[in-house]
Amino acid sequence: MSRNTSRRPSGSFKIAVVSAGQRNPSRTRTLALAIADAIGDRVKSETTVVDLSTLWKQIAVLASPSDADQDVRAAFDAVEDADLLVTASPIFKASYTGAFKHFFDLFAPDALVAKHVILAATGGSERHSLALEHNFRPLFSFFAAHTLPTTVYAVDSDIVDGAYIVESVAQRIAKVADEAALILRQRDQYDLANVAAVAS
Repeated sequence: MSRNTSRRPSGSFKIAVVSAGQRNPSRTRTLALAIADAIGDRVKSETTVVDLSTLWKQIAVLASPSDADQDVRAAFDAVEDADLLVTASPIFKASYTGAFKHFFDLFAPDALVAKHVILAATGGSERHSLALEHNFRPLFSFFAAHTLPTTVYAVDSDIVDGAYIVESVAQRIAKVADEAALILRQRDQYDLANVAAVAS
């Protein structure tokens, strides 16, 4: 897959939301967007949404990203070019969905090295929350990505009418958004310092 190497403006960050929610409206997508919005309240950012529910038919038949159509290739590029990923999936049988796994299976092993990743999920029971640690985090560790320490998990009753998120989940969203904003600001300062060093 080709990587977009265009330079972003200082202080502006690219966020890619990857949602594997399958319903419309999707609680999983609602949760992921709430996280991206919270980060956007803290740092200047642009969000691109990769909705796997609308791309799944094209993705399911792919054995290689080189065979992807324009829409799927744009999704791959958005993920590779992002400064930070917000990844979210419903929990089915104690893990992420097949669509979520297959999408990331198509990336080269070095495509997400050092990428900042937020892990989020929705499920029918609190018992499934540990899937974020047992399944999601190892997946991105394989890619040598940097997963943020705080994860966000919500049960069905935490999200009402596809929009409202209860206070306990909102607090975790705020916490991970604070972590993400700090990391992005530090990255920006590091990039600016490097540019100044090269210019001098």
